[in-house]
Amino acid sequence: MSGGRASSQKGEAAEKKLAGPYAKAVQALFDFLKTMTGPSALIDFVEQGPWRDADADVRAEILALVDAVIIRRRERIGLAPFDDALPDRPLNVFLVLREHLFPPDGGATRGVARFDQTDPLTERLNHAKRRTHAS
Repeated sequence: MSGGRASSQKGEAAEKKLAGPYAKAVQALFDFLKTMTGPSALIDFVEQGPWRDADADVRAEILALVDAVIIRRRERIGLAPFDDALPDRPLNVFLVLREHLFPPDGGATRGVARFDQTDPLTERLNHAKRRTHAS
């Protein structure tokens, strides 16, 4: 099987996973990604979407889609495609979204423990978590 065909089949499988009950939300995400203003807006948009209640395959496809957009934007402005946070630094957008879409099963994880650090994005995330838990 050629790489092009495998890629095409993977794309078709992703489309099927994202169709059905999530079709409108996926289209809204595509539209948002075209005009996205920054990382906080992306986090807000994904957190407000229906993804957390979706099955793991759908959440993985959403995370992969967002990751691809982040990589393209970073490369377009001359940055390295990946920028994973060091242990003493706040989480990057991808890691924040990964934790939102795939929350840890109890106990402190590397990222959860680091949410105690103070920076504007972390503060917004902490506020959003408190708001979510209060609901």
